[in-house]
Amino acid sequence: MKLAPIAYLRPRTEDELLAALACHGSRAAILAGGQSLIPELALRQRAPQVLVDINRLEGAGGVRYVQGDDGPELRIGALTRHDDVQTDPALRTHAPMLALAAAHIGNAAVRNRGTVCGSLAQADPAAEFPLAAVALNARIVLRSARGARVVAADDFFTGANATVRQPDEYVAEVRIACAQPRDYGFFDEVARRPTAPAIVGVALSVRPRPGEAPDVRLAIGGVSDRPQLLERTSLALARDPRDAAALRALLHAELAPLAQHQHPGAAYRLHLAAVLLERARAGWCRHLDERLKT
Repeated sequence: MKLAPIAYLRPRTEDELLAALACHGSRAAILAGGQSLIPELALRQRAPQVLVDINRLEGAGGVRYVQGDDGPELRIGALTRHDDVQTDPALRTHAPMLALAAAHIGNAAVRNRGTVCGSLAQADPAAEFPLAAVALNARIVLRSARGARVVAADDFFTGANATVRQPDEYVAEVRIACAQPRDYGFFDEVARRPTAPAIVGVALSVRPRPGEAPDVRLAIGGVSDRPQLLERTSLALARDPRDAAALRALLHAELAPLAQHQHPGAAYRLHLAAVLLERARAGWCRHLDERLKT
């Protein structure tokens, strides 16, 4: 189908963008990569009255390495493309999980146009960057004419294609603490074919802490209406990552209530989640063994 008639704005500064969003609010849709928005408009699944194209927005792209309040962090701008994440040397060094996640997204054409912040705003339950953001404990910056606010990824997603973002706000950047040399990150998913949406995805972030158990965050996508942090399984992984049978049983117990209400084929999704957990667990154990050798 063809797109319905729609007004078009192309702000060049953030002030112009925020003024447009303040004026049009829920009647506006923001266009960055457009990989989800344009098909939705063509299929008449969404019917905004104004299209706000931010592709000429000054200073909205790229990845910055800065010293944040809690240590060094990466700040990924609103127009940073998936391919930028996959190829940027600083990001591959300081947030390797994001590069792993980007490699699973669509094909080269999609990665060249789609944006990280756009993926977060779209909030597809099976999307790669929302899942990685939850596992990495990312912080998402929302800006409007009223000011800016920072929301933890755990609190940002509220359901399928739903977030806490208000109609006059846009996702300005995402902030992620830089990985340290002893950190471990894992990202993998199962899809029907390489360019298809994930059936199930798993992301694992492990950050050692001197004198105490590591900070472990295991997140899963595709099983419920949003990426989920599995708190009990994460704690069990921190205590003993080598007890594969106990971890698998705990994963099933924690996931089953989510899967049975959200998707058909819940048993298959639980099986895939267990397979991906085993890959993540085995990788972390190898990482620990290599550290002991050094």
